[in-house]
Amino acid sequence: MSEAKLIKLVNNLTEQISDEIDELQDESENWEAMTYYGLAMLMQERDLSKQALNAINDAIKLTNNYSEYYYLKASILLDLEKPKLALRYI
Repeated sequence: MSEAKLIKLVNNLTEQISDEIDELQDESENWEAMTYYGLAMLMQERDLSKQALNAINDAIKLTNNYSEYYYLKASILLDLEKPKLALRYI
């Protein structure tokens, strides 16, 4: 195999590995965010609204593109009697 072909092969493999790592990191972040979301739901059900708010804020920090996270945050804020703040998240 020529040196040019070998360099091209190494570059392609490096790019594939980099893409795989990026994908795994995205999945890892989503998994962690979903865990915080579930925790927030459970805490809200048990009338632990302050802790639920902390958990949903952690979920939103990790991934802010899920509308159900914001809906839950608004619901928790309503439980905490903060309706004006809750309106920001609906």
